[in-house]
Amino acid sequence: EIPLRLVGSEMCIRDSSETPHNQLECTACHKAGTQQKPTTGDCLACHGSYEAVATKTAGLNPRFNPHASHREKENCTDCHSIHGKSVFICNDCHGFTGKGTQIK
Repeated sequence: EIPLRLVGSEMCIRDSSETPHNQLECTACHKAGTQQKPTTGDCLACHGSYEAVATKTAGLNPRFNPHASHREKENCTDCHSIHGKSVFICNDCHGFTGKGTQIK
């Protein structure tokens, strides 16, 4: 069952995970009542700079830091999804395993 919430006149789809994002109103990420994916700027408005996110995940796995990638600054939604399954795009080319490869 997919949880739905009525926000204004819009139905919002929520996943069933217990994450801090599920405590937010839809408009915290979806600006002006749109259903478009949030931009990286929308994400960083709460999470700080991309460098701050990279610092936070620096010790996650000794082999790599997904937020300090040779691909520069990826769009947050390339990996992270609030409504669906997140993906670890580094493994499109690499074979990283262990802590840090399970994205919330």
